[in-house]
Amino acid sequence: MQNSIPKLRKTKLASRTYLKFPESPGVYIYFKKDAPIYIGKAINLKKRVSSYFRINLGTKTKRMMSEAESISFIKVTNELEALLLEAKLIKLYQPKYNIISKDDKHPLYIKITKDEYPRIITVRKTDLEESSSLAIYGPFPSSSSVRFVLKMIRRIFPYSDHKIGKRPCLYSQIGLCNPCPNEIENNKDPLKKQILTGKYKTNIRHIKAVLDGKISSVKKALEREMKGFS
Repeated sequence: MQNSIPKLRKTKLASRTYLKFPESPGVYIYFKKDAPIYIGKAINLKKRVSSYFRINLGTKTKRMMSEAESISFIKVTNELEALLLEAKLIKLYQPKYNIISKDDKHPLYIKITKDEYPRIITVRKTDLEESSSLAIYGPFPSSSSVRFVLKMIRRIFPYSDHKIGKRPCLYSQIGLCNPCPNEIENNKDPLKKQILTGKYKTNIRHIKAVLDGKISSVKKALEREMKGFS
């Protein structure tokens, strides 16, 4: 995913600027001179950006539009990628109107722990504890954004968010914690335990790659795996 905002081609703002935008997922960036002042995501870039040219804008949005001089965008393939890129760019560039318009004073982060079976959990800034983290992602623009990201990822790569227990967890019964670390740890067959551990840690590697923005590399890895099975 592209993250070099200053190199993007900018379009001067005009009443029908949005007509030049594609009807695809992506991230849009408003600039004042060369500095990004607001970054947002969209499922449909053209439709979302057109909403900024309405008469009845909110006070903060109207103020932002009065300062903005140009706009640019980055196309992506889906909503998940747009959300991850938005969070990454906001963290990197700290745009003025993203900061002052936050409605969540304690934004959520996604944390991958350093446990033997790494867990994927959400934490507030005060609970980050980087020493116990394999990786940390965020802050995300809203709590709903975090829930959406994890919901999408978990359907593809099941993971654990709990500590080791004696029985397979509830999520394992619906395929969202598979293989469940509880099942792995309590397995008496060394070979099967090794296979399940490898499968779980592969899921975690894929999740980390997705959160790092390496979605295309994960896709290629899954395609290779599919060909191997066939």
